[in-house]
Amino acid sequence: MLPARPPGAPALRAACWLMLAMYLLLLGRVIVFKEFPLHAIGWLLRTVRPGGQEVNLRPGATLAFILFGGGFSTTSKVLNIAGNVLLFAPLGAALPALMTPLRGRLRVALVVFDVSLALEMTQYLLGIGVADVDDLLLNTLGGVLGYAAYRRAQGRSGGVALALALSLMAGGMASMAFFYRIY
Repeated sequence: MLPARPPGAPALRAACWLMLAMYLLLLGRVIVFKEFPLHAIGWLLRTVRPGGQEVNLRPGATLAFILFGGGFSTTSKVLNIAGNVLLFAPLGAALPALMTPLRGRLRVALVVFDVSLALEMTQYLLGIGVADVDDLLLNTLGGVLGYAAYRRAQGRSGGVALALALSLMAGGMASMAFFYRIY
């Protein structure tokens, strides 16, 4: 049985909450507004017409296209698939580290799925991206892997689990900035 609250210094918990907020903002930037420089986002939100993009509701269709039919380089395949998984691992570790009711693989998977669904729907509603069920599945897998890492660290001590969540979010933000060239 898990303790009611993870032990850890209040400063570490506060840093983790702050990092979670920054991570979620950056995640939204990378997923929804990746095609636009920061100075153009305000204009985009004022001028976009909803529902102008594609939707893929067939599980595996995009993955099959990327892996076998799209002529993608190996690097592009790895970045697309691994990126969708790894971008959500920090969320899977942070949720149970910070919120006691979210301690459980199914609960974390549902919340990560919901966050991913909200981002995919935002892309569709703003007409600026492809809403894709494969992204939902890969993102949720990433969250579950992050939860597994949290559980492994949590067996050592709550402070280690919080530090893991913090470092995963920091690493996730650094990799988003590097791979997606966020300005």
